[in-house]
Amino acid sequence: MADRVLSTVLPRIDEDYGGLRGVPGVRIVPTGRSWSLTHLRGRAAVHLVHPDADWRPVLPEHGDGLTQLWRRNRHRLHPAEAADLQERAGAAADPESATAQDWLNSRLLRRPRLLGEAGAAHGSANVYTHGGGDLVVEWCCAVERDELERRLRQSGLAHPPGRIPERLRDQPWFPGEIAMGGAFVTLRRGVCSASGAPARRAF
Repeated sequence: MADRVLSTVLPRIDEDYGGLRGVPGVRIVPTGRSWSLTHLRGRAAVHLVHPDADWRPVLPEHGDGLTQLWRRNRHRLHPAEAADLQERAGAAADPESATAQDWLNSRLLRRPRLLGEAGAAHGSANVYTHGGGDLVVEWCCAVERDELERRLRQSGLAHPPGRIPERLRDQPWFPGEIAMGGAFVTLRRGVCSASGAPARRAF
């Protein structure tokens, strides 16, 4: 699972579907006998801790339509990463909305049990960003959409920190949106594609 998480976080170009995947600017570096995730444009670091003291990550290679940018540009940003970061922090961007999105991303990462139970019927929920402005959660069968929204709200997901002001865009545009300070989570419960799979609730 640790290797899967790293392969998802590390930035790469999807040559088949187009676009940047992973977190732009993130790099993995050895720190003695352990490992850390760092960012090329900041001093933040996430230190990786594994129960096995001799653990070494199995890192993804180029291939299967993916170009691993963190391998190709170890000490500098790839142009696709730079463009993504510039768009996010550019003059046209809303800095408060970007801050809110960071808070929302962080909070959602701290609620794996709720997302795991939503996708429990067939493995896991599908979570991805959409246009850089929100997060989308897709699943089927395990729980009704309204129930997942209730659980997420009850957990405090949408309660904004004091320094993030509410704005008009905090009113959802689409059914299934949870808004927080200009950032959004869109909940989509789809039709089950597994033939003959019984529907069940995980909550």
